[in-house]
Amino acid sequence: MSLFLFAFFTVYGSMHLYFFLKLRHAFSSLPTWFLFLPACFLALMFLSPILIHVIETYRQDGFTRFFARTTYLWMGFIFLFFCLSLTGDLCYAVSRLTGVFSGGTPLIPFPTAKTLFLGCSAMAVLICLYGFYEAHSIKIERLLVKSVKIPPDIERFRIVQISDLHLGITSSPKQINRIVDAVEQTNPDLLVCTGDMMDGQPDSFAAQLESFHRLNPPWGKYAITGNHEFYVGLERAISWLKWAGFRVLRGQTVNINRFLTLAGVDDHEAFHLWPSSAKRTSNPVVKATPSRFILLLKHRPVVDPESISMADLQLSGHTHKGQIFPFGLLTRLFFPYHSGHYTLTNGFQLYVSRGTGTWGPPIRVLAPPEITVIDLVPANQRHFQGDD
Repeated sequence: MSLFLFAFFTVYGSMHLYFFLKLRHAFSSLPTWFLFLPACFLALMFLSPILIHVIETYRQDGFTRFFARTTYLWMGFIFLFFCLSLTGDLCYAVSRLTGVFSGGTPLIPFPTAKTLFLGCSAMAVLICLYGFYEAHSIKIERLLVKSVKIPPDIERFRIVQISDLHLGITSSPKQINRIVDAVEQTNPDLLVCTGDMMDGQPDSFAAQLESFHRLNPPWGKYAITGNHEFYVGLERAISWLKWAGFRVLRGQTVNINRFLTLAGVDDHEAFHLWPSSAKRTSNPVVKATPSRFILLLKHRPVVDPESISMADLQLSGHTHKGQIFPFGLLTRLFFPYHSGHYTLTNGFQLYVSRGTGTWGPPIRVLAPPEITVIDLVPANQRHFQGDD
């Protein structure tokens, strides 16, 4: 955890320093004192993730929510500015190189430092506005799974997956109500959450979790822990999940009906970061009956050999598909199973959700939030008409 925080603040601080240097270069004709206020603002924004955590501990009011939303929007803005401006720097280097090979006159004209700074800033703002819209545009993704383990008299069994809501100071009951309404309209037989339901102090998500009381699928609601449940405080997080009506699976299996077994595990990294809290158990799928359809809930899209040999389908999340392009290019390096549906050996299937909420910046770019509808049907079923 300490290594992650060190890496995060090193990168985040470097982005702020880069922004400051670009600002100073763009407005080099102005007096030095002009940069004092921007420098103070950048220092405040750099420290804001720590300040939010401290303030949130002591107060849950309009100011706290406004400060959190503003600073997390800034986080998204400065990341986008960094990517755009760095691309501009690369183009400038190419422009200079063309000048070297053309006798000193660049073949590609390039704008001034001021124009580039203002242009990148404006583009970052526009992308943030679009990203805010995309973050509130939930997509329903559908997956049809045929299996010989589903009895022929079953027309379909519908599982709905939500993941990575990150309920906290920046989310709102209105936003969660829209998610709950969307889940309700899919008519699930079973609802599962693959971790990171919450993210913050309990007072900031209590009202939001209350919306889930409206969801009562015939075969129940189940959840597993993600890494953020451990950040919040494991016992506290589990008690809130139970209050919202979820049964939390921690290295356990449960027989849902006559053909479906559900298994769930604690987040993988928790074993290393919180060895006293995480339940280190053998893969629960080995305890299941092979003739039953075995569904494994695992927060990170990491596949174990035992799962491939025993389970039929694994549902995961965690990656957010990067949440803000081009960050997904980096997360894909760590998680090759990045988002969507994968069929591996032995008929084993994996589905990785893009997540239903947002972490940090309340924006998404080219990675819209999703609610996943998985329909289990018999293998010999020729025609199946899902909902529109």
